[in-house]
Amino acid sequence: MLALGVTVVPPATAAEKPASVYRIGYVGGGAPGSARDKAFVQELGALGWIEGQNIGIDYRWAEGDFTRIDELAEDLVLRKVDMLVISSVSSHAGFFAQRAPRTIPMVALGSSIC
Repeated sequence: MLALGVTVVPPATAAEKPASVYRIGYVGGGAPGSARDKAFVQELGALGWIEGQNIGIDYRWAEGDFTRIDELAEDLVLRKVDMLVISSVSSHAGFFAQRAPRTIPMVALGSSIC
């Protein structure tokens, strides 16, 4: 009975280690270092997702030129990220979301897309 319990329950250290590092593509509408960008990374950390440990974040910055959102997002899709995050207050994020491949989960931060 005891042997069965040991083989069924994995060790705690094995349960904490991810099988791989997940890649997040992040398109920021402004310049690097905004409060929204910092909050995003901080909240991921609070959930146990630590950059450099179990996730990698590929950043792209539009630096206020919201017409570049599509181009930057497409670049990340071609790099086969596991998830795409668009942090923008522009409707351009919505235009990309309508055309984006349905194989990659997308998150829009602070957008007014419908």
